[in-house]
Amino acid sequence: MSPSQRRAAVAFLVRKHRISERRACKVVGVHRSTNRYAAVPTDFEARLVAAMKELADRFPRYGYRRVHALLVAEGWNVNVKRIERLWVLEGLQVPPRRLNRGQKALGTSEFSAWALPALRPTHIWSYDFVSVRLVMAPSSGCSTSWTSSPVKRSAPGLRRRSEQGMSRNTSRTCLRFMAVRR
Repeated sequence: MSPSQRRAAVAFLVRKHRISERRACKVVGVHRSTNRYAAVPTDFEARLVAAMKELADRFPRYGYRRVHALLVAEGWNVNVKRIERLWVLEGLQVPPRRLNRGQKALGTSEFSAWALPALRPTHIWSYDFVSVRLVMAPSSGCSTSWTSSPVKRSAPGLRRRSEQGMSRNTSRTCLRFMAVRR
């Protein structure tokens, strides 16, 4: 027997034989809560799903829990588990969070840092780390730095310091440092 048929049997016993609902439910073998259950109207769930989808479209970052809270605030008498079940059945999802990697650099490469000319002394600095490994000694290293400065070229062979590489003083310092470490 279906629950609706059992409800009808309990109603018949109560009406025809004038027994209590409790005894009629015991005779039929149904719980009183099942007997008192009022079926949900068929369009209730359709209206609920429509309201749920409308909220999901309006607030795409909200999940089923927040949508449930909004539905309850609007006056819907629903359980969060029902909303979760309908949420999954409808295939609704919260879109994945996009990583904010900041604003990308604007412009062309002609204005990039490596293409800038030196405008004044000590405008552009360079750093390097020199490492030397000898046959019978542990590896040695030192940090070097130099600056490129604007130079007026008076002779064709004259090059800027940044074009030469390490300055002589820097290379001497590194050689002295490595000699001391031996």
